[in-house]
This record gives sequence, C-alpha cells and structure tokens, in this order.
Amino acid sequence: MFLGLDFGTSGIKAVLVDEQGAVLGQNAATLTVSRPHDLWSEQAPDAWISAMDEAVLGLDAALRARVQGIGLAGQMHGATLLGADDKPLRPAILWNDGRSHAECLEIEAAEPDSRAITGNIVMPGFTAPKLAWVRKHEPEIFAATRSVLARNTNTLFSHLGMDAYREQVKSSHAAIDSAVFTTGVMEAMRAFFKHNRELFERADKVVGEISTMMLAMYRKFGGEFGLKLAAPAQFSMQRYLREIDRVEASFDKRFGAMSMITEYKRGLATRFFGVVASRIQTAFEVANRDAEAWLKAVMNPLELQIKERQQQLRRRLDSIKRIHEATDTLEDRVQELRESEKAMTGQVIALDHLRQEIETMLAQEMMTAVDGATGFDLSL
Repeated sequence: MFLGLDFGTSGIKAVLVDEQGAVLGQNAATLTVSRPHDLWSEQAPDAWISAMDEAVLGLDAALRARVQGIGLAGQMHGATLLGADDKPLRPAILWNDGRSHAECLEIEAAEPDSRAITGNIVMPGFTAPKLAWVRKHEPEIFAATRSVLARNTNTLFSHLGMDAYREQVKSSHAAIDSAVFTTGVMEAMRAFFKHNRELFERADKVVGEISTMMLAMYRKFGGEFGLKLAAPAQFSMQRYLREIDRVEASFDKRFGAMSMITEYKRGLATRFFGVVASRIQTAFEVANRDAEAWLKAVMNPLELQIKERQQQLRRRLDSIKRIHEATDTLEDRVQELRESEKAMTGQVIALDHLRQEIETMLAQEMMTAVDGATGFDLSL
C-alpha cells in the first residue's frame, strides 16, 4: 500500500494505491489563497499541515495502517520565511505571486549576465525576487529572517516543532493529574508515547522524500552540467524513535503492573512523567539540530559546485567579452587604415596631377626660351 500526497495551491489531495497501482481510496482538503493586494498570492504555512492531516485522516484507517511508502508532489518556489524560533514570520509567498516584478528588473540590471549564468529569466515566481521584495518593503521581517524554506522543509520542521510538543506535554500532564483509575494514567501515557512516535515517523517520511528529491537534483546537475557530486548524506529519525521505545519500556517496567491509583502513586507517576517528558524533549531538540545540520550538509556540496560553475561561466564570459572588445578594436583600426589609405591615395593622385601641370609649364617655358634665342618659332 502506498500513499500519494499532492500539495497543490488550492488544496491537498491524498490517494491510496496498491502494488499494482489500483486506487483504493482518495480524499482531499481545500486550501484558500490570500490576495490582499493586486498580484499577491499567499498562504499560511500552518494551513498546509492542517489540510494534510484532514486529507490523510479522511482515508480508511485500516488501509492507512498498511502504508509502506509515501510519494510527495507539490507547488514549487514558495518562500516560507522563518525566524530564530523556527516559526513563520509572515504568510508564505507562493509560486504565482507577481509583486516582485520591479525587483526582477533590478536583479537583471545588477547582473547583466544573469540569464547566461542561471539559464533562466529572472521572474517574480522565483524565490530570489521575493526575498528582494521583502528586504525593500518589509525590512524588519527580512532582518529577523534566519532561514527560508520551501514547503517540504517546512513540513519536516513542523513535525519536530517544540511548541506542539510542549502543548502535548501540558495536555498529557493534565490527563495524568485528573486520572482516577490506573487505566486513565496508562491511557494518557500511551497516548503521549503514540503521539510523539507518530511525529517522528512522519518526519522520517519527509526526510525520505527530501533525500529522494536531492538525489534526483544531484543526478540532474551532474548529468547536465558535469558537476562532480557524491550521493547526498543519509539521515533518518530511527535513533530518536529508539529513544522513545527505551523510555516507554522504562515506564512499563515501573508502572505496567500498577493496579490501583493512590495519591502516592499519582505523585510518583507525575514525577516520572516529568522525567519522561524531559528525555523526549531532548530527543526533539537533538532531532531539530541534526535535521538542520543534515539539510546544510546536503545543500552545501550542491551550492559550492553551482558557485564554482558560475565562476567558470563568468570567466568564460569575460574571455568572450575581451575577444569581442579586441575584435572591435581591430576592426576600428582596420577601418582607420582604410580611411588613411583612401586619403593617401587621393593625395598621390593630386600630386600626380600637380606634377603633370609643373612638367607642362616647364616645357612651355623651355620652348619660349629657345624660340627667343634662335628667332624661330618652335611651337609651329
């Protein structure tokens, strides 16, 4: 069984298919696009997670339990700006947002060779013009931005978010405190472990999707541009899932045989829950740190290779410019020489005419002188 998710602009669609590709279930959840001004197109990142949950949970639970893999597709070039606390600073600017047309012109003016370097026209749908727009029109948000995520990366960190974890700890703590019977305590603890395990499992699936996407990008860039890229670094959430298993096993060992709740046992369970929550919180914090380091490790080789490729292209463009400039200079010099030759040819012709006139005048003078001396008219 496989689950397919399509993160569209107007909604999120979920489909379940078997090994032969037969559709066994499908569901969808609607998304709305905010357009507060002309050419604007925005969405709240939290809405993506809510819609995904709605679409997936609307599928048959028995079929969902048999899922072995997830395929993910979605809109590109959406800019999700996060602050130091990894929370969105503003609604995500979508791929079809057109507000940054002026910034596109500014980028191309600042880098005349941008099309040759990137192979693309600078358009408002891309991320860089969006960031340039935010820097100009929302400087306080731009200054507070610590990372810019596309939708997949944002989904990964939403599963590892500390705020959602703290809310879960709070609700579980309240359930344990209010439990009258042992079953209430056990159910609250089981739900706590189950919820956090599901978060790590979802995060692990997203990691797999990002890994697959990055591997495809590595191969694409390697094949088309000759970049030398090793396979992306591997990462998973399995070590954090094992930590949850160890903590739950420790809980079972201490409280699995508890038959009747007493105030003493309630206090003991509450204190132990504090220890459990602290250990799992540490797992979340380490997972966040490791996920961020992994994303950088995956992206850095590609970014370095692309920058090196850009530098090579710039050097080639500079060489071509110099050749063109030298060619233009040579052509100008040839034209100057041709004009000089033409002028000199004119001068030679004028001098030749002058020579002929002088020779004629000299001949006439000589004839006149001889005629006067002999008394004969030599001109007859």
